[in-house]
Amino acid sequence: QNEFDKEALKTVANYYDFLQNYDSAMVMLDKYFEKYPDEQDQELRFRYAKISAWGRDFDKAINITDNLLVSYPNNLDYQLFRAQVSVWTNRDADIAERYLENVLQARPNDLQAIISKASLILIKQDFENAQTLADQAKGIDPNNDDVIKLQSNIDWQKMRAEEEKLYAILELGR
Repeated sequence: QNEFDKEALKTVANYYDFLQNYDSAMVMLDKYFEKYPDEQDQELRFRYAKISAWGRDFDKAINITDNLLVSYPNNLDYQLFRAQVSVWTNRDADIAERYLENVLQARPNDLQAIISKASLILIKQDFENAQTLADQAKGIDPNNDDVIKLQSNIDWQKMRAEEEKLYAILELGR
């Protein structure tokens, strides 16, 4: 009834998030933050960043998370999320690596951090270290969809790299 009631907004945004209706959540959150651009509620801002990312507005998610990290530089959840977005968008690899190291140092069995670190290493085509991390992730939760996707991605990237080598040899022969 009152789209500027912060507590109601949090609840509705959570429900939209659970329903994966990110567009509706973004409309509400955008309106709220247009009216209250200096809102300091870190939980609401972090929800806004996450919903932005799920809605594929990665630039907004990065901007919001970076602003949160200015105010709360040691928050590992913010660091992990920022690193994940960097890995998903394949940019700011140095920031992602630093944040993932911080998270894994404090929480060595954090499954999402391990998966993100393996994905980051995979971008560099370091298949051996990526596989080591994938094996660690499998030890934590072998049935997790993200772990299964990671293994599939490693296998595919290995095959692709091998095919590129063979093609380069073929071209050299031609």
